[in-house]
Amino acid sequence: MVYKCKMCKGDLVIINEENGLCECDSCGSRQTVPLENDERKAEFYNRANQYRKSNLFDRAAGVYEDMVKEFPDEAEAYWGLVLCHYGIEYVKDPRTGTMIPTCHRTIPKTIFEDSDYQLACQKAKPLARAQHEAEAAEIDRLQKKIFQLAQREDPFDIFISYKELDDMTGERTEDSVIAQDIYSRLTSEGYKVFFSRITLENRLGEDYEPIIYSALRSSKIMLLIGTSREHMNAPWVRNEWTRYLDMMDAEEHTKTLIPVYAKMDPYDIPQEINGRHLQAQDATKIGFQQDLLHGIRKILSSSREKVAPVSTAGLGNTNTAGMVERGFICLKDGNFKEAGEVFNQILNIDPHSGAAYLGRLMIRRNVRDIDDLGNQTTAFSGESDYQHVLDYGEPKIKKKLKEFNQKIIEGNRFFAGNAVDARTEHLTQAARGERGMILNLEGDIHGLMDQIASHRDLMEKNDKAEHGGKIASYIVIGLYIWYVFTGIVGTMQNEGLLALILASVVYWLVYRYIIGLFVVPVVRKITCKCMGKPREDILSSAQAEIGQAQQMIEVKNNEIQKHTEDAQWLEDQVEKLKQNRDALVERLAVIDRDNIVGYLSSLIL
Repeated sequence: MVYKCKMCKGDLVIINEENGLCECDSCGSRQTVPLENDERKAEFYNRANQYRKSNLFDRAAGVYEDMVKEFPDEAEAYWGLVLCHYGIEYVKDPRTGTMIPTCHRTIPKTIFEDSDYQLACQKAKPLARAQHEAEAAEIDRLQKKIFQLAQREDPFDIFISYKELDDMTGERTEDSVIAQDIYSRLTSEGYKVFFSRITLENRLGEDYEPIIYSALRSSKIMLLIGTSREHMNAPWVRNEWTRYLDMMDAEEHTKTLIPVYAKMDPYDIPQEINGRHLQAQDATKIGFQQDLLHGIRKILSSSREKVAPVSTAGLGNTNTAGMVERGFICLKDGNFKEAGEVFNQILNIDPHSGAAYLGRLMIRRNVRDIDDLGNQTTAFSGESDYQHVLDYGEPKIKKKLKEFNQKIIEGNRFFAGNAVDARTEHLTQAARGERGMILNLEGDIHGLMDQIASHRDLMEKNDKAEHGGKIASYIVIGLYIWYVFTGIVGTMQNEGLLALILASVVYWLVYRYIIGLFVVPVVRKITCKCMGKPREDILSSAQAEIGQAQQMIEVKNNEIQKHTEDAQWLEDQVEKLKQNRDALVERLAVIDRDNIVGYLSSLIL
């Protein structure tokens, strides 16, 4: 059976069967596959990967879940679910030619907290686990990059989700036309609207996800526009509204999804949406836009209370104490967006406000109380807001933040040291396992060589037996010749030529039918020591066994070569970790401790 590459459509070649490690013959990427050579498992795996490569993440997840039910110990099924959770698509890097992940489903939860990821690592073999850890570290890095870019984006009021192009014709859909009419009307009313046709017009493809994620997070309303069930379930459209529904569930009463349909039955709206009893709007209805605008005004007026701009004219050193207090009240209530607006306004008035920088630091770390900063796992050292607090903040606050920061660094240093030691021990054990496999294979080879020697000894004995049979035949023939010769001599002395002829016939008949049929076979059978087979059969069977054993030895030697390479690689990594332990611990000390193991894996893979 052939497993297909999860990054492209190439065939996979097994390079380490014990750990399920493969290499794609098309893109050259290294990846893992299910261990057992099971036809049904391969069918699950290839079908799910095909869905995922088509960005049909929900369908792919369904197949992986079916795979988990049937094969609960298969690590690759759990890893496939992880890739679906984060909408991972592998694309070729134009600079290096390697396949790298892109994320289409950014979610706040780190990959290392994902239960399916933890199960994948728990059930995977050592080298496969290391591969998963390295990929997870890269996905986590990608997620953090998206978060950072998303924070720079201005918030949106409304997100319009729709299908832009028809799959058959490549032409613009009617959904897109309806969406643009709504976009124009909403923007004329002063709302900030995400409409991909215009919003993403001058952005590179790699910049899409941060903008989309930021828009989904900040938008209070999503308008899902469709003229058919197929358009509403198109991969990218479904990706947007399923993520928005998840955010709705996480942020109760703060987000609303409004289905907008045209030329389709409202019952054809996806069940996940219809089941929530959301108020759908018919775009073909007279006065539709007015009704829609009225509903949007009502929703947004109750959900957003904008901070009134503060005039600084003639105020000079304006006292911002009241605004600071207001900002921290918003923080305490969990209203981070409004708190951020207040602190930014304070800094517009007073750029040396240590309290405002402290508030922004707390917003960035998603905490409501300053003491909660002491429970963080990532140091503040590299953040500008932290440095500004040290420059302009009150002495007590500066002292407390320094203590928090140092505590985090020391904790991470200790955690990193343990992680390095654990990683070293893990790789050492894996290397020992590889060496053990080599010893087992060498034992198998010795057994096969003994088998070959036994068969060759059998062939030698058979040759000796056959040689004995031939000697017996030669003796009988010699006797026959002797009898003929004595007969000739006797005849010449007595009865004449006729008697000689009769004697020869008799002697020939004796040899042919008595000695040849009875005596010689008995002699050969006795000489062969009851081997029970003719020489040709014994030789053929022994040679076949020797050939099979030699082929198996070649296979075992190839396996030994692979295990030797893996063991050497693991031992090299252990040596590298041992040599650079102290420096590595210092590097890891300022990293989020939850990501230290993943970062470790990324360094050595």
